[in-house]
Amino acid sequence: MNKYFTMLAVLTLLASCDKDTATPDNNNTPSNGNLNISIQHTVGSEALVMNDMRYTNAAGNLYSINLLKYYISNITLHKKGGSNTAFSVYKLIDGALPATGTFSTGTLEAGSYDSISFCIGIDPTRNHTGAQDGDLDVSKGMFWTWNTGYIFYKHEGQYKNTAGQTKSMIFHLGTDNAFTKISIPVELEINGNKTMQLQLDVNSIYTSPQTIDFNVDNNRQSGSAADALWISNMKSNFADAFRFLKVE
Repeated sequence: MNKYFTMLAVLTLLASCDKDTATPDNNNTPSNGNLNISIQHTVGSEALVMNDMRYTNAAGNLYSINLLKYYISNITLHKKGGSNTAFSVYKLIDGALPATGTFSTGTLEAGSYDSISFCIGIDPTRNHTGAQDGDLDVSKGMFWTWNTGYIFYKHEGQYKNTAGQTKSMIFHLGTDNAFTKISIPVELEINGNKTMQLQLDVNSIYTSPQTIDFNVDNNRQSGSAADALWISNMKSNFADAFRFLKVE
């Protein structure tokens, strides 16, 4: 009987030693995670309100936003240390449908990321291929029938001119020359699923660094040589229009 208890004690001790020397709990190891991006729309310091003549740009134009749509594509997360993770995403954002501003990029490797880059518009390899599916479906109303290619950014609304008259405004930004890459600093630590919140200030698209005066530019559809300067100014301004908010 004593030999039995002695053997049991030895086995218990060995099992305890095995447990102490086992591989650490995997829960302590940072895990990959799905990254969601959520874009909030503001006009200056105000949340976006559709169909309301309430906003003023740097040129002093009082204006409304009755329609706001744009494409985000070619998203890349830049990891501290230099490695990048790219996602093949073509996402159509509709200011009137806040749910379209939240979308998944895909699985991201665990670690720290210090910047994100993405493009406004559709890259040339996909811009001229005709009918496609998903958010690139021509039924979304963002494809020119007269000139094969996508409208990258669309803002339609009204503004008051210098005489106080209410006039329509139409901005349809597109063509390969309008394809715009944006890079912004972020603070992102991936250890499981995360949501990154970004902000787009629509007013900044008409303000910084180039002032776009609706009295001069109120109908631009990217279809003529006269639109070249406006396209260049819009591209410059988009670079300052987005900013990082937080990660949840």
